[in-house]
Amino acid sequence: MKRNELRAMLLEQPYDALVLTSEISRRYATGFHSTAGAVYLSAKQAVFFTDFRYVEAAHAAIKDFEVREIKAGRAILRLSMAA
Repeated sequence: MKRNELRAMLLEQPYDALVLTSEISRRYATGFHSTAGAVYLSAKQAVFFTDFRYVEAAHAAIKDFEVREIKAGRAILRLSMAA
């Protein structure tokens, strides 16, 4: 998993957080393959958002990220700020 490497890179940039939405980027960051989802990474949070199809498998496979289910009609950014 690349969480710490991505955080180090983020600290070198003028950004507060990183949002990854492409399948290959999510897999790079988490080591978990899914066809749906997003990764939110900041200095304080590491969250993998996915739909109901992947929640159970993601919880079992991803140890360095919090896993959250995206409910229909909910915005990912709003969910990440609610933590």
